Amino acid sequence: MRKIRLNIILSFFLLIFSLCFLPLKSEAAGKVAVYGPNPHYLQDAAGNPVVIVGFGNKEKSPSSILDQLQGKISYQRVNVALWNRLEDPNAYKFGRPWPMVNGKADMDTWNETYWINLRNYIENARDRGIIVCLTIWDGHSDLPGGRNGADSVWNVQYNVQGVQWVYNANALTAFQNPQSTGGSFEKLVYYQRHWIDRLIREIKNYPNVLIELNNENAVASEDWWLFWAQYFKKGGDFVIAVNYEPGGAISDTTFSITPLVDMKSYHGRIDRDITTTRYNYNKVIVADADNTCSNLDANRARGMAWGSFVRGGHWNDFVCPGTMFPDATKIGYYGKLLSFVKTRNIPFWQMTPNNGLVSSGFALAKTGAYYLVYTQTSVNVDLSDTTGILNYEWYDPRTGNAASSGQVQGGATRSFTIPSQNDYVLWITSSAIETLPPASP
Repeated sequence: MRKIRLNIILSFFLLIFSLCFLPLKSEAAGKVAVYGPNPHYLQDAAGNPVVIVGFGNKEKSPSSILDQLQGKISYQRVNVALWNRLEDPNAYKFGRPWPMVNGKADMDTWNETYWINLRNYIENARDRGIIVCLTIWDGHSDLPGGRNGADSVWNVQYNVQGVQWVYNANALTAFQNPQSTGGSFEKLVYYQRHWIDRLIREIKNYPNVLIELNNENAVASEDWWLFWAQYFKKGGDFVIAVNYEPGGAISDTTFSITPLVDMKSYHGRIDRDITTTRYNYNKVIVADADNTCSNLDANRARGMAWGSFVRGGHWNDFVCPGTMFPDATKIGYYGKLLSFVKTRNIPFWQMTPNNGLVSSGFALAKTGAYYLVYTQTSVNVDLSDTTGILNYEWYDPRTGNAASSGQVQGGATRSFTIPSQNDYVLWITSSAIETLPPASP
């Protein structure tokens, strides 16, 4: 009897101990980050690698638009604010963190409507499985020096505090504890950091946010951008992205070696921007359509998305505000790409681009195990490193259905006849290999 009572007491204490030390369940297990086992990809809050397929017009999409995009894209790139004094600071699509007082921005007063809208957008995107890329400084548009820069609230005549924008990397490092009462450079740094500090506080606990420092801004020195990369890393451990234009913010040489920048978008509207050289940087590389405003043809866009993926990179489509958005046909194609990856459990994080294996198109492969080919013609695939019987499927990226399937003997180069004269995806895998979803690192 005594032994039973001791066992009960012991069990009770073990239960209490386990409850005390059991990890608390949070709303999100983590946040978007670089996927450790393969830095060509991001991972979501659950630690699973993500293929970026995005579409946007740089506006914060309302819930009605996000409803249409849910399941069709995994990523949306937006301007976090517009600094043009003629834009409504309360507008949901862009907005501004400060109110206007007698025609001037008051940088000492927060516009809480802006912050409410920002949180609302991020939360709506999160609930629909969409990663948000917040673009911070848009120098080619509405900062002084940009096409709308004359109306920027960062001009001395358009803010209450008399702040004038300049790109001054030395000032950023010189004023470790800037004051609003200092000289012109110190005051500028104070209000830049004042704004960014509030932004970091607002967004750092969301699981679906990354930071893009620039939009096609070629004015500032690399030191200026790298300061802000480090500032965001220190403040919120964010994934940091930049984008490319000739003479842009961060050169490929610097990008390839700096640990401060994890991702780069190339505004060429073509998958060929994901080159072998850029892939070998071992970072997240995105082919981005933000080099013109027109709506990219849906069939061409489908090809850009698949081409980017099979080259080992990612795709982001873009139209300017005022252009039809979203394009139902295109987002349907994008959704089929993401669905294919998910339903076939494609282990893309284990695969590398290897066009030497195919006679046409592009190949992403783990030699001896998995082969993914995107092509517009029949194709020969080198399966010399495999053994036994392989399963294959021709997938139609327009309909989302398997056009045909079968088996083939490994151990040599084999020919595969395309179902029709159009683009198709060929997926080949060993029946002896179980394709498992990724585990959280």
